[in-house]
Amino acid sequence: MKKTLFIVLVAVLIMPLVSCNKDDNNILSTSFSAKIDGTSWNGDLVAAIHSTDVNITTITATSTSGTNKILLSFQGSGKGTYSFDNYNTGTVYSGSTLFSSEYLETPDGEIVITKYDESSNKISGTFSFTAMDFYGNSCTVSSGKFENVLLETY
Repeated sequence: MKKTLFIVLVAVLIMPLVSCNKDDNNILSTSFSAKIDGTSWNGDLVAAIHSTDVNITTITATSTSGTNKILLSFQGSGKGTYSFDNYNTGTVYSGSTLFSSEYLETPDGEIVITKYDESSNKISGTFSFTAMDFYGNSCTVSSGKFENVLLETY
């Protein structure tokens, strides 16, 4: 769990650096969207990082208003379905509240990677999950989709 939190923290800190790319095609073709408790939301700043040391891929999306953030993390790389457990997680920062699938006794959700292109450093897929805050309030993320997100490997 400490390694997962470390990877998530690193992703949040590095995201502004890797989300700015001089290649306009990378920026224009990237998208990230989801419904948070039924309300449509789009991530404007999006980045993905794969840490080869711990074999974890983290995808981070933030709105330019800075009020919401979604982090997806899964153990591994490549196409496939990653069901949520202790290593595959979803997190929502909504204002000052943190909702995480890790707070659930039985995590509910999945990330489906449909494109993991190491030659162009792009990742695409879909996701959905349920998360909970520290006080037991729940948050549902549905209809999640990301396309052509820049993938950095370290």
